[in-house]
Amino acid sequence: MAVLKAHLSVLPEGPITHDMLLISYAKTETIQRRAKISCPRTRHRCEQRLAGVGVIELKRSNNCKRRPSQKRRSQVVDAYGVDLRPLFRRLPEFQKLKQEIELEEEAKQNIADEIKHQICELQQTACELFGSLPKRLSEFVRLVANALRRVSLTSSDMGKLKEAIEDECSALFVHEEPQEMAPAPDELTAGNDAESKTSQEHILADKTSVPGGQNVRHKESSKTNTESCARLSDAQRTFTQVWHSCSSIVSMYEHPPSSSKSLAGVILEFSGFLGLRHNQALTTLQAWGPCNMLLALDYIASRIDRIAQPAGYLSSMLRKWRNGEPVAAGRIRPGKF
Repeated sequence: MAVLKAHLSVLPEGPITHDMLLISYAKTETIQRRAKISCPRTRHRCEQRLAGVGVIELKRSNNCKRRPSQKRRSQVVDAYGVDLRPLFRRLPEFQKLKQEIELEEEAKQNIADEIKHQICELQQTACELFGSLPKRLSEFVRLVANALRRVSLTSSDMGKLKEAIEDECSALFVHEEPQEMAPAPDELTAGNDAESKTSQEHILADKTSVPGGQNVRHKESSKTNTESCARLSDAQRTFTQVWHSCSSIVSMYEHPPSSSKSLAGVILEFSGFLGLRHNQALTTLQAWGPCNMLLALDYIASRIDRIAQPAGYLSSMLRKWRNGEPVAAGRIRPGKF
């Protein structure tokens, strides 16, 4: 490109017209100086490559010198040297190619922004559901960031990258080992009774004597956090009520999820049955929480024969809910869960 620019620089200044002499016949030393090339072989090799791709034509004289060949009224009308007319004849082709490249770069940037937004939402949802970012997801995010830095990445490659993110999202929430959820009310009661019994045994053991007339002083057991247990009990009871009220979901899953991860897997899997994409399901789950999300999916499933676009319908429900309106026949209200 430096050699081509050097040849273009010797043309007359101003707009290019059809009657101009578009041949560079400047001395090779001048071209090398303007192209900042010191070796004549490098300049010659560059000109051969330009001629090979059809950008220029080399017009050689008998002694291989570059000079004007014809003059008319003290004006040069032809010359031996580098003919630049092929470049200007292909100008529309290059302009079209430039537009295609710009559109390609714009499309790549849009897809990259979508991928970054998708990764950000995935991280936020994973942290809210699991408490921390899983190691598998952290490694996957690092690999995606490295892939986006590649200059040779095409739009098709980025489309495959989006599909890989959706597959990883599905595998993360469905196939991860379950983590224990809050215990059921009966389990809490049993746990409290056992802890009370253990505390009584410790209190009675405080007065046990050992040989030598000395008393053994044991540490007091930790007190039970009744308020935390009550909150967990209420949350579990609310989830159980919501789960059993979703007849469409209960008909497909015999037992309710036993952990937050398995609950997320059920929500994403059932969303796929309704034709919803993982990205939209995760975004809605983050905004609503699991209880409202279950109610929304059950409502859409019950009316699936009358809903042509479930994805658009879910987006409309979320938009109305954010505006303070109840949705899903009043089952989902702002601030309810």
